Amino acid sequence: MFENRIEVELADVMGEGGPTKGVISITPQGVLFSFEGYGDLCGGGEVVLVESRRGTPHVVVWGSINREDPTAVISLAGAAESLREAECEECGGPMEEAPLEKEGMKFCSDGCWHEDDGRRRDAAVMAQEYRDEGE
Repeated sequence: MFENRIEVELADVMGEGGPTKGVISITPQGVLFSFEGYGDLCGGGEVVLVESRRGTPHVVVWGSINREDPTAVISLAGAAESLREAECEECGGPMEEAPLEKEGMKFCSDGCWHEDDGRRRDAAVMAQEYRDEGE
């Protein structure tokens, strides 16, 4: 039934328990995760499924052995790279609206401070100077 099976042993990241043993099963329909000692109401051992729905990855979780239906279905649509907000090339902060550009670099419009000629200045002041230079 499963094309590829990978046995895993997960270390306890909290350092308070032993490892969790499991199996990752890879099929054309999705990637299934099962863990020793865990299961679902129907007797299956797979408690997590990653599948594609309408071209978007979804994570399906059976978090209760006493329920037939999944306890959570999480769409990863909000994690699409196309939704990544631009970051200021000076401070790394998020860009708002249209970024300011100078010599191919993009800067945020307000709220961050930048080093320039050894002085700290507000980005809005720098932006106005950049605009003035372009006139």
